[in-house]
Amino acid sequence: NKTGDESGPLAESGFKGHPNCNFCRRRFYDSTELFRHMEGDHEHCFLCRRATPDKYVYYRHYRELEDHFRNDHHMCPHPSCLEKKFVVFQNDPELKRHIAMEHGEELKMSRAQRREAFSIPINLQYREPVERGRDEDHSSA
Repeated sequence: NKTGDESGPLAESGFKGHPNCNFCRRRFYDSTELFRHMEGDHEHCFLCRRATPDKYVYYRHYRELEDHFRNDHHMCPHPSCLEKKFVVFQNDPELKRHIAMEHGEELKMSRAQRREAFSIPINLQYREPVERGRDEDHSSA
């Protein structure tokens, strides 16, 4: 039964049937076995897993994961990296540094282009200093 028993001891225990893989349509004894299957036979995004370790999103095969990489992250478009697979970055500056380091000579990047790729964008913000004793003047005597 795919939804579990409607009455009886299993229904009372809350058992809803053995979990299944929505990609393969195979059932597993428990969630641990399903997890092992998903980790071994399907793909997940290591960048998304790093960002939200308690969220488990899987892709049927690498082609679907590659679409995710292209749409949601920064994938290296160089043919050698596409062949290696999983050469993908969280943001554009990381991808630019990778391209400069790994493909810069082949792409004939100038020194200025390489220097720009290795620069780290920062956004500094300064707070106004709080004057000491300002609030002390208004304390009750």
